[in-house]
Amino acid sequence: MITTGGSDPFNLSLRLAEIILSDEEFKGVRLNIVVGSGFTDVDSLIGLCRNNKNVVLHENVSKMSEIMLRSDVAISAGGSTLYELCACGTPTLGMVIADNQIEIVDMLSAEGYITNLGWHSELSDRKVLDTLKLLCKDYDRRVSVSREMQKLVDGEGVRRVVEEIMKITS
Repeated sequence: MITTGGSDPFNLSLRLAEIILSDEEFKGVRLNIVVGSGFTDVDSLIGLCRNNKNVVLHENVSKMSEIMLRSDVAISAGGSTLYELCACGTPTLGMVIADNQIEIVDMLSAEGYITNLGWHSELSDRKVLDTLKLLCKDYDRRVSVSREMQKLVDGEGVRRVVEEIMKITS
């Protein structure tokens, strides 16, 4: 799965897909690309789909979790989508595309929940492929990371907040 949020101002979805498709090991892998409403160059992605039957575009997505749960690995921008990926337990390579994403990517990476690819502008094809291959080849690591991610974001946050408020107000 590739997701860059609601927009893709740096055309990272296309670039990442082309990097992955350029490697023989990933020729038959299905690529789910989430296309946000703010994307400006959807035509290039549509062309990529026409030429690669294993590339699937998901536009106007109402349930991101369905795509996340079907994906073995995600490459994602460092926004709040990372928390959704944690809740779904989708092992993730995260990248920073804006200043306000540095902290979340660094924290989740330092704690071992995601792998940090760094700033989008500094990505090298080799780093993307090598990092992706390491994760794809290590099933046990993906399972372990998935479980830990789901412990971090377990869907019980609202209940815990309510309990804390009740303690304070009681």
